[in-house]
Amino acid sequence: MRLAIDGKVLRGSWIGDHESFTLFSAMIHCDGVTVAQVAVPPGTNEITQVTALLDGVSRGVDGRVVVTMDAAHTQRETAEYIAGERGFDYVMTVKGNQAVLKEKVFDRVLPLLRKTPHHVVVDDTHGRIRRWTTWITDAGGIDFPHARSVACVKREETTFSGELVSKERAWIITSQNTTTVTAEDLHDQVRDHWGIENKSHHVRDTTYHEDAQQIYTGTGAHILATLRNTAISMLRITGHNDIRRTTEWISRDRTRTLPLLSLQVAGRNTQ
Repeated sequence: MRLAIDGKVLRGSWIGDHESFTLFSAMIHCDGVTVAQVAVPPGTNEITQVTALLDGVSRGVDGRVVVTMDAAHTQRETAEYIAGERGFDYVMTVKGNQAVLKEKVFDRVLPLLRKTPHHVVVDDTHGRIRRWTTWITDAGGIDFPHARSVACVKREETTFSGELVSKERAWIITSQNTTTVTAEDLHDQVRDHWGIENKSHHVRDTTYHEDAQQIYTGTGAHILATLRNTAISMLRITGHNDIRRTTEWISRDRTRTLPLLSLQVAGRNTQ
């Protein structure tokens, strides 16, 4: 199981003296199903809430969990908790907030960039040519908890005429060993992480207008966000990936939810 963890500020809600309200959630990559969510307490941030978020997450059917996250969570304590205490694997992006670590990863991967890439993917949809190139090697000599591999994922975007639109490199550190994770695996994990923005955050905003709802009493905002996650997850599990269209279809006749609910009950009874 691959989990993306990320926070979302509910722009219409607030706590205390109009302090912003943030929810921190974990979503299964390809399925788009949210399996955990916690409210970030006032005066802190989501970095401190990884333990609270993942403590209730089980290993799933295959017994393996890979957790992906953005660069803010590239912290020694987080790596120790995920890979050491829980026995999961992590995939972290290294940026300027960890300058020394970034330099170490850069130095380790740099010799590979002059050689043939380990994996290349090209996508020519949406009027652009996007190319992802990945190199991976072991994390020898890098002092970071449970680090086993480091990588570079280069993203390039050009027009069909060959004009460069953008280029960036992501420096990656992971607890997965190079004997068990390939460059293709790592590319998929890094790229699919951002599905949490499209499959969760974007849907909650555009279909359920979450940011427009001004809720500031008790746990109301958290409860309603949980219900939205439940609705989205239920639709995805039953094969409805166009959440907006399906929601509009159901809104015209609420009894249309009954077959979906029966599928959920049947699924639990067969487990």
